[in-house]
Amino acid sequence: MILPTSKPRRAKRTRRTKLRTGAAVVEFAVVAPVMILLILGVFEIGRLMMVKNAATYASREGARVGVTPTASRDEVVQRVEEVMAAYNIPDPQIEVQPESLGMAEPGDMVTITVSVDAASVSWVGNALDLAITDVVGSTSMRRESTQ
Repeated sequence: MILPTSKPRRAKRTRRTKLRTGAAVVEFAVVAPVMILLILGVFEIGRLMMVKNAATYASREGARVGVTPTASRDEVVQRVEEVMAAYNIPDPQIEVQPESLGMAEPGDMVTITVSVDAASVSWVGNALDLAITDVVGSTSMRRESTQ
């Protein structure tokens, strides 16, 4: 036989419980801005790393075009701009060394440097004052020979 139990007790909200709730709100107000800033920083660093990898990949693709015997500077610049456009990265600065690829001898080094203004690819704008001004990727390869 089951004996009847007493009525369940209701939790009474005491003054101490109300004070604890207020303390939680104050703690959240102090910690939340720091956490949001930390999360934005992680996003920004991740974005800059992605742009760095894109610039390096674009410079590598440009160098592959630039080392062929019949390559011109315009072909290299066009290939780099195609790659950077695929990543939606605006206005990369492209430097080709030597300036005139037609004058380079077989075996000479061809260097392609791609740089992007960090402020132009930032997701959070100036909210985080990072010391990074340019994101640069560079690749050097030897010029091929037809002989």
